[in-house]
Amino acid sequence: MAEILASWVGSFAGVFIKAGRKADEADELATLCISALEGAIMVARVQRSSRSLKAVEERLSPLL
Repeated sequence: MAEILASWVGSFAGVFIKAGRKADEADELATLCISALEGAIMVARVQRSSRSLKAVEERLSPLL
């Protein structure tokens, strides 16, 4: 599981680096995005609502 997560973070960070972010910032932003999305997916399933996913989209978009 750790290898898969590291791969996801690396993929996201690579996109952020190509967009002009510094490597350390890109890594932190990638971790934030993945953590927020995974948490929102869990909450959405429990609540049977997409509200948490919409909240993540709205709050993370300005950071990207």
